[in-house]
Amino acid sequence: MSTVLDEVTSDTVDATHIRRRVDDWESRVKALFNEIVSWLPEGWEARPGMPVHMLEELMQKHGVEKRSVPTLVLRSQSGHCARL
Repeated sequence: MSTVLDEVTSDTVDATHIRRRVDDWESRVKALFNEIVSWLPEGWEARPGMPVHMLEELMQKHGVEKRSVPTLVLRSQSGHCARL
């Protein structure tokens, strides 16, 4: 089974290919957020942030609809905040 990375070098770039790439990217972002949450020290909390809209040039070119993608907000008890 080929991966999305293998397909990046393919001559065939169409809407299906772009959707698969976006799906893969979103999956990787979610996995990264889960990993980050597992690294948080005591006194920090994580919660979902406001989603952002993704509509890259290739998505537009191939008629792929915009996608809401997750964000993550990290807060410490002392008031520090990070938004990813």
